Amino acid sequence: MQPDTVIKIGAVLILIGIAAGSSLGTLPGLILVFLGLMSRQWEKNILNRVQTGLTLEKNRAFPGDKVEGLIRLINFQPFPIPRLRLFIDWPPELGFPRGREVVLSSETTRYQVVQWFSLRWFERIQRRFSIPCAMRGDYRFGHIEARAGDLFGFSEARASQPVAEQLLIYPRQVPVNLIKTHSRSPFGERSDASWIFEDPILFRGTRDYYPDDPYSRIEWKATARTGKLQTRVVDASFASELGLIVNVATGDFLWQIDRELLEKNLLVVASLLPLALEEKYLFGIYSNGRIAGIKSTAGINVGSGPDHYRQCLEFLARLLPGGRIEGAEALASAGRRLGEKAHLLVFSAIMNPALLEEIRYWRSKGQQVTLIYSGARPEQGYPPGIKGYQVLEGGNWDEIEAISLYPFGS
Repeated sequence: MQPDTVIKIGAVLILIGIAAGSSLGTLPGLILVFLGLMSRQWEKNILNRVQTGLTLEKNRAFPGDKVEGLIRLINFQPFPIPRLRLFIDWPPELGFPRGREVVLSSETTRYQVVQWFSLRWFERIQRRFSIPCAMRGDYRFGHIEARAGDLFGFSEARASQPVAEQLLIYPRQVPVNLIKTHSRSPFGERSDASWIFEDPILFRGTRDYYPDDPYSRIEWKATARTGKLQTRVVDASFASELGLIVNVATGDFLWQIDRELLEKNLLVVASLLPLALEEKYLFGIYSNGRIAGIKSTAGINVGSGPDHYRQCLEFLARLLPGGRIEGAEALASAGRRLGEKAHLLVFSAIMNPALLEEIRYWRSKGQQVTLIYSGARPEQGYPPGIKGYQVLEGGNWDEIEAISLYPFGS
């Protein structure tokens, strides 16, 4: 029953008592009016001086890590709150670390978990929790809504505060084994870097400085602008750029999503990234997937160094299926964007005809294109005219401890 309704009933009882000429007859009405006014004031003011919050110890983690967090409640007033509930907007994929189920609220379209508290006057409560990180993703927390019911059960005060926290879990990375590979590099044949193969006139850009880079190659203007040493990159006769094209499609149509195949494909991409960093390539990632909140085609342009490597990992962590373009279109876009000497690596869990035809087209133009295939071994054999590797491991993606790449046709 709402406080206004209680006040109206009390007013009616007072009028009846007055009409009957009985002072005692007005007493129940006075009590109800008093309780209704108290309940209304409780609803409007009791949570004005109550502070709620949720914080995380860190916002970046790898699968297998645990992230510590804290739920905080502070009562800044001399009035106790015996029954207080916190409705926390919680990403359902994370699960709640205190053994409670994350459920879709019947009142909203948000997933919430409920926590009960009892606050004394001027009391501070801190409740710690630990989130086990299992699945890559960008997890955002919404609001914390506090609800405090009065002692009479007539009303419930509500106050909502936003939670400025998010947790980004990187994709898993495992060791990569090359079986009977044709070259020393999983990215294809590559000549050793030497000034003999470079044209110093064709300036390509800069990258982070490595200790074994020649001192004469330091680009001082870029160093002054960025605040850290930068190396000048010039054109070369070998493939110094890598374009990693990630096909998120796992069926004939973009909306047919096999989560197991998708995560396995992304596991392979993430596991090869450290090799690109160690071999000092300029590398970028392009995909037909999407990033939440971004309408343009997903991708990270070529770069190098630890900061760029971390950006690529964050891109893979946020990558979602359901993009607007096919894998063949993503390959075509990356091929046009990168140089002729770039090496295109196509990561896919399916071999659809359009993607295979696009690979053949770019190979016919002299472009280096390699398919890294993470799906089931094709019964009809590997497609002719395609250079690539098969991922031998089967089973669940989160149980794979190492990746074995087997060259097509070996």
